[in-house]
Amino acid sequence: IACAWQQKLASLRLAAYHENPNDVTGCMLALELGNLGRLYRDGNQKKQIYETMNEHCRRINNLFETEETKFLLAASYGNLASLSEAGEQKRSCYEKAQELLLELCEETNSVQYRQALAENYNLLALFYLAERGKEDYDLVAYWHEKEAGILEELCEETGEVKYRRALAECYDMIGFVRGFQEDWKEDRKEAKRWYKRAADVWERLLKETNTIRDRRDLADEYESLGDICKEQKQLGEAKYWYERRWEELSELRRREGGVSGILGSIRRFGMRRTAENLGEVGEAAGNLEEAEHWYTLNWSICQEEVREAEKEIKAEETDKVIEACKDVEVQICYENGTQQVYLNGVNITGRLRD
Repeated sequence: IACAWQQKLASLRLAAYHENPNDVTGCMLALELGNLGRLYRDGNQKKQIYETMNEHCRRINNLFETEETKFLLAASYGNLASLSEAGEQKRSCYEKAQELLLELCEETNSVQYRQALAENYNLLALFYLAERGKEDYDLVAYWHEKEAGILEELCEETGEVKYRRALAECYDMIGFVRGFQEDWKEDRKEAKRWYKRAADVWERLLKETNTIRDRRDLADEYESLGDICKEQKQLGEAKYWYERRWEELSELRRREGGVSGILGSIRRFGMRRTAENLGEVGEAAGNLEEAEHWYTLNWSICQEEVREAEKEIKAEETDKVIEACKDVEVQICYENGTQQVYLNGVNITGRLRD
């Protein structure tokens, strides 16, 4: 139904453009084509609409070449890239979008255009990450560092939480990539440095927002730092970071009141893994009493997991499902252009069909 109405709206915009071809009517038609493409579920229909949009955007940009026509043309290349299967074609679309966005940023220095350029750099980084290979890891880091440069400017200028979160995620990705490069296997200082920068951003954010989401991401950053230190046999520092992760996970659990179901399972898994890591660090350091303490905690959480599994609500138990849903908070948002679903502060997007 939504597609049918959107098609009618696009037809009206097309008629208006034919009647009075100018940059405004042209841009309105391009916007409606983009909206229609997003509504289609069929990949072939979506691709056909996006190709039509791109062709139209190229035409109106050649005719009028305004900020709006350039920006819409860049967006149309991004849409095409999202559907392109061939690596070279996808990369070409991202690079064409990047060229247009760079021009716009040089002309106006607008926050909107710089944000779009940072997102384009992020998509290029993810493209090269998917390609794998040693050479591609260098490119992944390169594009993420370009993204970070813009986000740092936006954070300083606006102070907005969304840019600071994006910056922390960007720092984390650079740390992740640096940690996987073969050239950095013997010395992970570079990866550690980026993870530490991400943790610093999350810590400042948490003081302001005190949200479950920011606390969770900070806890994950502490784990990354602990993993690197443990691998490098820096046991004292590894213990420090794992203990800080444990503190944040414990606080999350306290605030959530011992949630059950998928959410509870995710929390327990994080705490089990942290307890296990602390046990291994204590054992490696020769502190067997401390190691025993953490291994025992790990075992206790495993037993709790078994008890929870026995209480699991079956889909056909309607009354229990309804009761459980009373304490559920669902948040839907967009991160880097992709829809994400949070259940009580935990990102469950990847498990929606479990």
